[in-house]
Amino acid sequence: MPPPVRKFIRMPQVLEMTGLSRGTLYRYIREKSFPQPRQLGPRLLGWYLDEIEEWQATRPCGLHSAEDARRLRRAGTDGGAGVAHFPRRL
Repeated sequence: MPPPVRKFIRMPQVLEMTGLSRGTLYRYIREKSFPQPRQLGPRLLGWYLDEIEEWQATRPCGLHSAEDARRLRRAGTDGGAGVAHFPRRL
């Protein structure tokens, strides 16, 4: 029996599936914390769909928006209160 065919997806599909911005995606690739793209042609990159799905399965659950991510970051820097403290305008 022949091995199953692996499906490639392009940048727009990766961005849509992951919810990442293009800049964040490139940073994750540079940091080796995201599957590396494959060269499909002289100016054509693609990712294996199964690798992107596997990456998504390893990500923390519960963050549904950029605001959730900001709240989580603030919680780690303000003693766990989860509230940003800004100076009051006079």
